[in-house]
Parts: sequence; C-alpha cells; structure tokens
Amino acid sequence: MLHGRSRRAYARWAIGLLAPGIDEDVLEIGCASGYALGLIAPAARGRIVGIDRSAVLLRIAEGHLRRVGGAARTTLICAAEDDLPSFDVAFEKVLAINVWPFRSESVRVLDILRVRLAPGGRIAVAVRAPRRAAPATAQALGAEIARALETAGFGRIEAHLSDRVGGRRCVCVTACRAGASRP
Repeated sequence: MLHGRSRRAYARWAIGLLAPGIDEDVLEIGCASGYALGLIAPAARGRIVGIDRSAVLLRIAEGHLRRVGGAARTTLICAAEDDLPSFDVAFEKVLAINVWPFRSESVRVLDILRVRLAPGGRIAVAVRAPRRAAPATAQALGAEIARALETAGFGRIEAHLSDRVGGRRCVCVTACRAGASRP
C-alpha cells in the first residue's frame, strides 16, 4: 500500500516513466489503496482497470477514487496477478508497483500480462530496494526484472534507477510488447 510522501513520490515517478496517455487503456496490477490509479484516472478517457488480490484494499481504493474523481472511469477487480480475467480490450499500458514478490512465477505472470497488452503496449514494473540497500542491490534487482521481461517476450527494455525517490533506491523497468502472442 502506498502511504506517506516518499511512497507517493515513488508512484508518481513510476507513472511518469510509463507515461500513460489520456486516451490509453491502463491496467494496474496490485493497485492496493488506489493511489496510482487516482493519479491516472481523473484525466483519463481510456479504460482504467485496477487488480488486487485483497477485497479490503479494493474497498479503500474505491473510496480514494471517489474522492479524487476517478471512480466513474475505473473498474476494480479482485484477482491474483497470475489469475487475471479476460478483458474486451488490449491495454496500451500496464503498471505494476511493488508487486515483484510474484517473482518466483515472474515469467509466467509477465507472459500473462504481455498477452493483455496491445501491440507496442508498454509495461512498467517498479520496486523499492530494501532500506539502506547498496546501489548494486538496486541494479541487480533491475537486471532480474529485465531478464524476466525479456524471457516473457518483451522488447525495448530499459531499467531506470534512482536513489532520490523518497530517500530510497528504486528501480522501474519499462518494456514494450514485442511480437505476436504465444499460443
């Protein structure tokens, strides 16, 4: 869940790297309290969907989105990241903030997400390194995410590292859907 000024800055940083357009359809995996969705949804004209495995967090997200004016445009779904429903739209952008703990299943989950992206669509996977982590720790985390994205069929992979986001080292790896869907 994104609480406090540093975590909000971190969400804004990740969204800035993903750069969702106003008419683009956006899927957030692990939307938690809805803070990131609340930054995207109020100005959006595309479809905005938030997925989280916690019904409690989705109720909090619903209230947050009502307060910021994004509830009418946002669909919230209770599901695990490896058990996503089918959608009637291919998303242009997928955002995953602090959900890398699925990494034991990362390639399988990223493959599921890739299939839900439109051709040329982008994904951003953002995580915060442990407190007081050395720069090499954040770099290794970024490399791990980049390898998983590549294995899952993504291209144009870029790792963005920062130690200035809320005083913690953060990594956000962006990538684009490459090629056709796997059978």
